[in-house]
Amino acid sequence: MSTYIGFTVHPKRRIRQHNGEIKAGARRTRMKRPWQMALVVTGFPSKSAALQFEWAWQHPYKDRHVKGKVGALALKGRGSYGLKAKLAICKALMCLEPWCRYGLGTHFADNDIAAVFRAAALPDSDALQPRALDDAPRCVGPLDALAVYASGAAAAASLSDEDDDNDDGDDGGSGDSD
Repeated sequence: MSTYIGFTVHPKRRIRQHNGEIKAGARRTRMKRPWQMALVVTGFPSKSAALQFEWAWQHPYKDRHVKGKVGALALKGRGSYGLKAKLAICKALMCLEPWCRYGLGTHFADNDIAAVFRAAALPDSDALQPRALDDAPRCVGPLDALAVYASGAAAAASLSDEDDDNDDGDDGGSGDSD
């Protein structure tokens, strides 16, 4: 199973781009279609905070907030690929400064993915604050259930393409190929 991590303010449009239904998908997603979203992380205070989280998730072995704080999760190598590993890295990131202060939420495509996320063990590290996950909003279901698609919010989310998606995605976990 292939994974991809990417930033967007409009997940439904982004998945259509990755699947080639509309223009402007990331180059890395041209192959291994169709893609589906496994997890959407919500609640970032700004676009730059979301992009910093995205980069740290894609490069945990390089990021200054992560490197050396989450042990083997952040090692580049065979064990850091695949959905299970990417979900474990995401869970650890949500427990690290500065992201643990944001009250980030998670929206899972289905209960199986949510169960993998819940079962992911956090490394033993003083830098992690697992309580950050205790009150984190969690949701399982279709993308239509995201707050961005609630009444009136969709209009606010239809930003220009230059404000929306970052096509510099690396291997990661925002979508999965069947």
